[in-house]
Amino acid sequence: MDSNAEKELEKHIQNQVSWDALPLHAKSILENSQTKWKQYVIKFSIKHQLRWKTNLVRKFVSDERLYYQEIVRSSVSKLVLYPYHIIDKLVGLLNVTPFKYYLVMMTETMANSKSYDELPNFTAVDCLRMLGVGRNQYIDMMNKCRTKGFLFKKKKDVIKSLLPSRTMEKSIEYWWILNAGLHIAEEERGCSQEELDILSELRVSPKQAGIFDRESVLSLLARGLIFIDVPIANSDFISVPPLEGFVMNRVSGDYFENLLYKIFVSIDERTNIQNLAELIQVDEELVKQAASLYCRLGFAKKKNLEPLVNNDDQTDSVLIKTKWNQSWIDYNASISSNSNSGVITQQQQQQQSQQQSQQESNISEESTLDVKPILRIGLIFDSSIIAFLMMGNLGYGLKNHAVTMFEVGKLANEALDDFLGELAKIDIGEFVDGEARRYATSAVALRDTIRFLRYNEKIPATMAGLDLLSCERMNSLEEATRQRVLLKNYAMLISMSPFATDSCPVISVTPAHFGPAIYEAASIWFKLYVYSIVGTGPNSILLPKGSRLKKIPNVFRDCEKLRICSLDHESMNINLSQLLPTVNEALLSSPVLVQAFSYVKFDSSTTKQSRHASREQTIREQLSIIDVPFPLDPLPETTSNSSDSSANYVITGEYTSENMHLHPDVRRIDNIFDLSHSIGYISMLRKEVHVPTENCYRTTWIPYNIYFGIPIFDASLNQRVFEKIERYQLLSESNIAQHNHCSRVLSINLLRFISSTCPPVHPDLDVIDQNKINTTLPSVQNLPLPTQNISFVNGSLEF
Repeated sequence: MDSNAEKELEKHIQNQVSWDALPLHAKSILENSQTKWKQYVIKFSIKHQLRWKTNLVRKFVSDERLYYQEIVRSSVSKLVLYPYHIIDKLVGLLNVTPFKYYLVMMTETMANSKSYDELPNFTAVDCLRMLGVGRNQYIDMMNKCRTKGFLFKKKKDVIKSLLPSRTMEKSIEYWWILNAGLHIAEEERGCSQEELDILSELRVSPKQAGIFDRESVLSLLARGLIFIDVPIANSDFISVPPLEGFVMNRVSGDYFENLLYKIFVSIDERTNIQNLAELIQVDEELVKQAASLYCRLGFAKKKNLEPLVNNDDQTDSVLIKTKWNQSWIDYNASISSNSNSGVITQQQQQQQSQQQSQQESNISEESTLDVKPILRIGLIFDSSIIAFLMMGNLGYGLKNHAVTMFEVGKLANEALDDFLGELAKIDIGEFVDGEARRYATSAVALRDTIRFLRYNEKIPATMAGLDLLSCERMNSLEEATRQRVLLKNYAMLISMSPFATDSCPVISVTPAHFGPAIYEAASIWFKLYVYSIVGTGPNSILLPKGSRLKKIPNVFRDCEKLRICSLDHESMNINLSQLLPTVNEALLSSPVLVQAFSYVKFDSSTTKQSRHASREQTIREQLSIIDVPFPLDPLPETTSNSSDSSANYVITGEYTSENMHLHPDVRRIDNIFDLSHSIGYISMLRKEVHVPTENCYRTTWIPYNIYFGIPIFDASLNQRVFEKIERYQLLSESNIAQHNHCSRVLSINLLRFISSTCPPVHPDLDVIDQNKINTTLPSVQNLPLPTQNISFVNGSLEF
């Protein structure tokens, strides 16, 4: 059954369509079998943990208790999160509290000698919160079990003796709702009178936790006599600060887990739950379930906290017990004019409610006015930056931010002050040459980039704030959803550069994007396109996937070093002697672009670098690449009056980073691709050619690539790009319009070039109007693959 068929059936289940009312097409999917419809409904309902009473499954499963038992069994076996949205049924009918649920899960996991890494991320976090069992504790308990040497049937008893007998849950907010659980006489006999009084009140109706004594609440929770509900309303605003205590294990692909990550990258504290659900087109109840879970796990905070209220109409005031945690006391002090008394009067509650209603009314009124919103800048990063922050030993304080960037996929403007504070502690001088220093340099360049985009007075006033966005997380959203999220929140997007080979840039026309205009513009296709248009570049051969290289091509026989580029691995530098085995292995999974990089016999660059050391920074250090930021500065006034002055202007002496912008090929690239409105840099490669008649090496410079975005790997180039942005006002509204047009023209020409070398990538490409810059180009995230050898040799492109 394909995904479209599944979606159709799921829609009918959600709409509670009976078999008789099911459309003929849906019945044909099920082979006209009512039994298969019943099985599908039950399977879907259990997988999605649907409530029995309000869903179609009740027509096929008459025993409500049996249905919830199957949900628990299935959920435990699949290691998914506790179904908090039906906690009232699981506790009320089955006495399955979150603690008991995870106790069974952990026991089964350890009894089967599974690795701790098999627990999905969110499940591992909740296990740690409930049982106090993290990675280290799990490994320690497994070692103790192995030393016992018991038979399997006794192994579970040993495991249970090592696990806690009471829940470790301690963090409770004042606004969370307490509910009475199942009556357990044995547990109630050990309760104090105050605890019994709390139980009596809760059996009448659920109440906010803040009106009770904290220690009594925790005691009742540990005994399993009460359970907690974290209420989220449509009007609530949720913020996600840097994650603390997140367990990075694995992603299971469970539907609810996918939803959690989808909401993670989409949520912001300026959008309430109802608007967020509309934005990402997800049912409001599912969004509230996700937000409730974030708050429960401590990963999110509710911004519009309601006053502490008493549900007892006969009580005129609410007394906050002095034993409760400090956060509740602080809250009481902030909203009460008489903080010493610890009492909120009914009049004060009414005033607070009126103020809150007025604020919500103002927000609603502002949203309906035709006022241009204050949007942010989105800085797009890829996973390599996260690796720098996590693996570079740059400071413990950066770990939480790196985890947030990876898991949430976003670091919001509200968290950047703390992030910048941690980045400011990095001292590059403390790191010796090597990977650690590269990590530190990239982190400092990231810090400078954030400061520049966030505090620069020349950036238009319509942009307020900066969010860091993960290209991987943003691209995981459906295209339409991604565009809605970007359009709502951002005035423009700017990508870091270059991206890792296995990362795809975020494609956007509105808001404008200073980065690769389409996916193909950050691929091996783009290099060949640049060489073919400019008429010069390193000798290169693009080999299709599945082909075999039987001998060293003649064009590479004089090379000392070659550059190997594929679609699924980082590029690498290799010796000529390693060409055949390296390329043939890579061709098994990807097309490969082989390029001449060095003819210098004394070049001592290493054979293969690590993932991050092998990126363009290594090329620059060892193969002499000079980067030229654009837009280019004008030529000196002394240049020729010829119409093609850039071609006639020649410098004396060697080209360096100071005068490379005068190189004829650099000026030609700028003219052809109209880079005067874009952000990025041109990379020029040194080519040492041996001249036999003179018995020496002659140095020439040829184009290597064009990169769009802000470089993070090189601090000096990073600053020079900033100067270009300021000098030429690249972030102004007038320049953005010009940039969009130039990007579109480049994209269309690139797509036509790719179509000319292999089967048409986009059959309708010829009818695309270049003037319509606000429509999405038909770029594809799965890049087209070459079907034949394509070579660029001695300035000529050949098929």
